[in-house]
Amino acid sequence: MTTDEDELETLPDLVRGRLARFLAAVEKLPLHDLPLYAARPRDIATRDAAMDRARQAAEDHRRDGAIDAAAEAATDYLLRAYANAQVRPTWFGVDPGQSLGTALDRVTVARSLSEAIGALCLSDLLDEADVDELLGAWAELAA
Repeated sequence: MTTDEDELETLPDLVRGRLARFLAAVEKLPLHDLPLYAARPRDIATRDAAMDRARQAAEDHRRDGAIDAAAEAATDYLLRAYANAQVRPTWFGVDPGQSLGTALDRVTVARSLSEAIGALCLSDLLDEADVDELLGAWAELAA
């Protein structure tokens, strides 16, 4: 059985490097900004068609495992980051901090980030328009 790192090692070097730079940029963002990257107007039919082509490319080139491993790592990071930001102890008591949105907001961010990760893992196989569609607003971090 392969590990998550083994799965990521199957990606081409350029793809793996681009993915690593993207994830490092995501980690630098304030949590309250993440929904801005996830919320975007979409043409549902265009998005669905891009997702279908991405799923087919992942299956044809056996990248499902790498995409799943990268998306799982990003989701784990999001869960930890949101949990750690819930309450902040101070000298004056517990500061509940700034609202980080609803549970639905967090799910939306996780789904959108997973799509962006999938697009990056397949960026050498997909048409640039499909990559752009799946990246959405995350594209500025993937440059």
